[in-house]
Amino acid sequence: MKLVNELAFVLLLISVVSCGSSKINVFSIGDSTMAQYDVEKLSKKYGGDNYPLRGWGMALPYFLKDNVNYVNGGKSGYSSKSYRSRGSWDEIKSQIKKGDFVIIQFGHNDQKINDAKRYTEANTEFKDNLRNYIHEVQALKAHPILATSIARRVFNEEGELKDSHGDYVKVTRQLADEEGIPLIDLNQQTTDYINKIGVDQSTSMFLHLDENEFSGLPDGLIDNTHLSIEGAELVAKMAVIEIVDSPSKLRYFIDKSKLK
Repeated sequence: MKLVNELAFVLLLISVVSCGSSKINVFSIGDSTMAQYDVEKLSKKYGGDNYPLRGWGMALPYFLKDNVNYVNGGKSGYSSKSYRSRGSWDEIKSQIKKGDFVIIQFGHNDQKINDAKRYTEANTEFKDNLRNYIHEVQALKAHPILATSIARRVFNEEGELKDSHGDYVKVTRQLADEEGIPLIDLNQQTTDYINKIGVDQSTSMFLHLDENEFSGLPDGLIDNTHLSIEGAELVAKMAVIEIVDSPSKLRYFIDKSKLK
């Protein structure tokens, strides 16, 4: 039966490509590490050119085939709770159609224990929230994909990266296994990569600005959570490689020539 389903999907893909059918949609929902940013607006705000804050979702379309429409629904500061309560999920959900894909990545802001509008306990409310997103996507005959949070650049005294997400990452992995859906393990990928390149080289992945690089930030900036242009491109490539190596049917919509 699995082989039959795979063949049916490949035939559908061929039909979409050859007949000029409506494009497949790929949606991503999550937080600021994924989000879309208005670079021109930020550049004006901080007084300079090409402000380098990027979400990894901004770099994802480069790796997708032409028959894919990508919608970056990542929202800065949102958790799995507030993404729904503030109406962002309804906006995305109304656009999902049969055969589409939805990448779900939360955890960074679910940890904010002093913020009742965003905080969720990892093993209960957070897990339930992710499960609800999964089931609602599946009810629309679309394909959910879970992603773990990217690592923060925080090291211990031995120069090894600290785990700053705890059970949120563990729960995401567990739930993907329980629900039998694909997992993009960006936490593992970014952790391994940052540990490999070390303390100094890893600064290029994150939003680090020199003094007076932007007039509105005369003291510069050290942000070890949010990605730079280089970091976003790197994380997007990590995500795509995970997709290609996974059972997700989204792998058929990846332009593998862009991975060389």
